[in-house]
Amino acid sequence: MGMLVPTPSNGNSTDFLMEHKMRQDPRLYDAKYAQHKYGASMNCSPLVLPLIKGFRRIVYSVYQYPELLDSSNMCMRDWRCIAEDIWTVVISFNDLV
Repeated sequence: MGMLVPTPSNGNSTDFLMEHKMRQDPRLYDAKYAQHKYGASMNCSPLVLPLIKGFRRIVYSVYQYPELLDSSNMCMRDWRCIAEDIWTVVISFNDLV
């Protein structure tokens, strides 16, 4: 997810493309709240969904590996690395998607 189809002009990937696009979409990121909560560091802070009346505000993070992985071409070492990374951050959140 978050990858561009490789072409000579864009190389193999664009770092943090998905997160960058999410920060530009007001349905996925409440920039005004992020500015209030995180101030000048809002662009490197977790993302924040807009508040929906009657629900709690959702704060979330997107993680990207330096080398993009293709699940159809991964070995057990790659899957284990993902599982270990999830394990290390899962305690920081109420849920995981």
